[in-house]
Amino acid sequence: MKKIACVLLLVGLAKISLFSAVLKIHVVDGQNKPVPNAAVSIMELNLLFNTSAGPEITVEVTNGVYTMIAAAEGYHKKKQAVAVNGDMSVDLVISSGTYNLGEITVYGKANKGEAISKTKISGEQIKETTQGFVNDVVKTLQAMPGVSTSGSSFDSRMYIQGGTFWETISAFDNIFVISPYRWGGRISIFNPLWVEHIELYTAAFPSMYGQGLSGVIDVKSKDGKTNGIGGMFDFSAATMEIMLEGPLSDKDSFLFDIRRTFYDFIANGGQTGVQYPYFWDGLLKYTHMFNKNEKLFFDLFGSIEGMDMKLTADTAGPNQDGGSFHYVTYNLIASANYSSKSDAGDQIDLFGGFTYLRQDINYSQDISIKVQQIDNEYSGQVGVNGYINSAEHHRIKLGGLIMGFTGDLDMNIDQYILDYAMNWTNIFSSHEMYSNIYLWYGSAYVMDDIELFDSFIVQAGVRGEIFKASIKDGDATDVLYNINPLIGLKFEISKYWDIFVRGSLANQFPTQLNNVMMNNAIKDVKNYQTIAGIDFENAEYSFRAEGFFKHYYNIVEQDFALQVNNAGIRDAYGFDVYLQKKAAKNDWFNGWVSYTYINALEKITNRSPENMSQHYMTPQDEWFVPDYVRNHTVSAIAEFTYRTNDTTPGLNFLKDWKLSVDIRVMSGKPYTPVTNFSTLSVTNGVDVYNKYLMYYGAYDSEWTPAQLNISLKISMPYSLFSLLELFGIHDFETSSYFSFGNLLNWDNIVDYTYLVKDNALQKTAIKDLPFTFLGGMQIKF
Repeated sequence: MKKIACVLLLVGLAKISLFSAVLKIHVVDGQNKPVPNAAVSIMELNLLFNTSAGPEITVEVTNGVYTMIAAAEGYHKKKQAVAVNGDMSVDLVISSGTYNLGEITVYGKANKGEAISKTKISGEQIKETTQGFVNDVVKTLQAMPGVSTSGSSFDSRMYIQGGTFWETISAFDNIFVISPYRWGGRISIFNPLWVEHIELYTAAFPSMYGQGLSGVIDVKSKDGKTNGIGGMFDFSAATMEIMLEGPLSDKDSFLFDIRRTFYDFIANGGQTGVQYPYFWDGLLKYTHMFNKNEKLFFDLFGSIEGMDMKLTADTAGPNQDGGSFHYVTYNLIASANYSSKSDAGDQIDLFGGFTYLRQDINYSQDISIKVQQIDNEYSGQVGVNGYINSAEHHRIKLGGLIMGFTGDLDMNIDQYILDYAMNWTNIFSSHEMYSNIYLWYGSAYVMDDIELFDSFIVQAGVRGEIFKASIKDGDATDVLYNINPLIGLKFEISKYWDIFVRGSLANQFPTQLNNVMMNNAIKDVKNYQTIAGIDFENAEYSFRAEGFFKHYYNIVEQDFALQVNNAGIRDAYGFDVYLQKKAAKNDWFNGWVSYTYINALEKITNRSPENMSQHYMTPQDEWFVPDYVRNHTVSAIAEFTYRTNDTTPGLNFLKDWKLSVDIRVMSGKPYTPVTNFSTLSVTNGVDVYNKYLMYYGAYDSEWTPAQLNISLKISMPYSLFSLLELFGIHDFETSSYFSFGNLLNWDNIVDYTYLVKDNALQKTAIKDLPFTFLGGMQIKF
């Protein structure tokens, strides 16, 4: 795996002279933060320094070229050549002690001195191994312990520790993202080619994060290069992408990225009125560095996605369903961030942003349902985060956020069902126009990691939040507010072993507009969550075992009289264990194995009664397993890199080739079986044909089979772009890959659907992708 490229390019090295110069050397991490207790060696002078006395090392040397080496515990050693021609400042950027886990790169011991544990994933490393149908950084997160999936390889939704996917919140450069998914959750908006890193929290997360019941995803974009104009062209299985980046001046840089699907042009095959799912997206970022401790940046992300399908009724087919589906979505996220820090490590971050989301949906299915919807959603956000690290035995974080939301909605819905009397009954018909939708949200927090005595940390935090929603004049929620505490303990047993326990209260206000429009008395969903475990980490291995418990209440459930109501509770619990072999320079092998157990039980405690035309699928006052829960998940990733050697010299042409094996095993998920059906002849005014009313068994009483997916990937340090060398072009890097998904062509059943054909009930499996072959290539210049 390639190292993170954070080096200072030097062109035309100056000849050694006798003029003296003063060097000011700083050792910083990838986020430009000082690294304490870092050692710096100047090889030609046989000098050794340390940053323990302060973040800056000052030394007088003669002009010339020097080799500097920076090293610190938990970081990769950095060797850098520096051409000195007068007084200058040198930043030695060292990356955290990362280790490659196939698709995952986790920063080691980044939380030393804190009671919070997090997973920090580098975008630079992710993009080397996640090149699939569409580049998507969230696919990497799905491989982490505590996270389960729908079972489909083409689905980016995450179900974290017994919670459903909308209970996880996402932030992009400090801005809350209203809709992080596209294509109904198939992929996320986060592209690994412009992601600097992602932080994932799964339980009892820091007080600075609000509104996440089950998890938090915090995404940071990378800055443009400062050492020269560069770029990249990426050609994957479904998309093409171009990136340009570089300096605008000695203090300013830019990054521009744009991509689009191209498979849809091929798949369409000349069909009229059909548009396969597609998207455009792009990022534009401008960064200004006032100095090494002060930074300002603006970024703008935009995307367009959509599809257009027509389903023709077939009187010979099951259900004789016809209809159409059209949608287009526009997504815009703009932000401004200012950061300033002191040499002592204290820092303040100011941020603000704007988001816009527009959806245009037109859907019909025979005569049973017709939906037309156009909505526009706008939000504005401003906030501040402060970090006080200079206080002895304390790491204090505090800040606040104010967010306003407005939108408009024009919606037509007509819905019909067959009741038990076999009458075709209109159960819902409406035309709603909302032009005065407003949501207000405010929060403030403070958190402190207190080292009571050596290696024993107590974490205490509290977050206060307030919310109100107004849908139209006189139709508004109450003012909702919460005080959410956090408490944590961590004992660093030794240099390598930790024991930790944390607990918190979390909530999620009714920010989903549909719920508020249907019932403005809706309350926020809440949960208590706790996690405890032990972890070990040294230079070669990492091990963690942890267990969790979460109790949810006020869950929003269907209610025929109120439409929705806070009527559910859920208990989720489980544990995970994983062992990792870290990647190291010149190593042949790295990888990891993980086992996760998750169980969740939900119950509806109260709701309005049923009637002749309306029947609940879910039981009342009975515990049931939610339909997304998978009890067992096993993941194993092994990556082999060929290194040149004297034992097998005939194979040395395979230098830096990589072979990755990805094994995923998971138990099935529950579903509700269909036990029988009734037939009714209906007409649309012209034709007469049969419609079928399904009768269901006990809710989520059966389970899909276990799934097995073994994938193989071969990566090479060259591609068709290598032919450019024949024309004298050498200043580029290139790579290519071939991947083999579901190598065994295993029938992985994600769910079941029921149809009636030839007057008989047929149960049909919905399967994950069969064996697939994908390829792609990339060039950097």
